[in-house]
Amino acid sequence: MTNLQVTGIASCGNSPKRELIRQLTIAAFQQQYQQLENQLAPDCKLEIAGKGAYIGSATILPVLSSLEGVTAVHIANAFTHGKQGAVNGFFKMDTQSYAFALIFTFASAGKNAKVQSVSCYVTKTRNQS
Repeated sequence: MTNLQVTGIASCGNSPKRELIRQLTIAAFQQQYQQLENQLAPDCKLEIAGKGAYIGSATILPVLSSLEGVTAVHIANAFTHGKQGAVNGFFKMDTQSYAFALIFTFASAGKNAKVQSVSCYVTKTRNQS
């Protein structure tokens, strides 16, 4: 994997769960499978809009190989409330840019809760000439 340029929101010591979804997002783009697997509930569900649903880390983690060519990611927003959290931004792969949004649901509102599900939305953006 090439070096990934990460920009956007910085770490926030006041919101551990916000920081967690930020780190999980970066880990997904960097294909850091061990870090991700440690945070996923055994029956975690990943639903990718227009693509399908994947259940369990053994099924979810191989899907992330499609992110192998990503060279840059910008995290515009990340927030959490209770059992839910969301992050959005942009990433670049080859010469194309994509906008993304991830919606997380945790097993509980606790700060050590595992990720129960993730809904993923990705769309191509217009390249500016």
